[in-house]
Amino acid sequence: MKIYFVLVRFSSVSLMTALLDNLIFYLVWKRTGHILGAQVMARLASVVFNYSMVRARFSPPGSPPGAAAQVLLLV
Repeated sequence: MKIYFVLVRFSSVSLMTALLDNLIFYLVWKRTGHILGAQVMARLASVVFNYSMVRARFSPPGSPPGAAAQVLLLV
């Protein structure tokens, strides 16, 4: 059950990130009409949100400080 609980938590963070990404994209696109700008804004916001949520919930205490750079390289 512990494994499933972790999977459900991680999946819920991923779902919230996707919803935030789509919402910001839609709002910026409707306001400005620029697809590329809306895409960049939405991705930046969703990366920051996802990293902060995953880091707070899933990383062990004392994890290396270079983890943010690794996440940005993955993105």
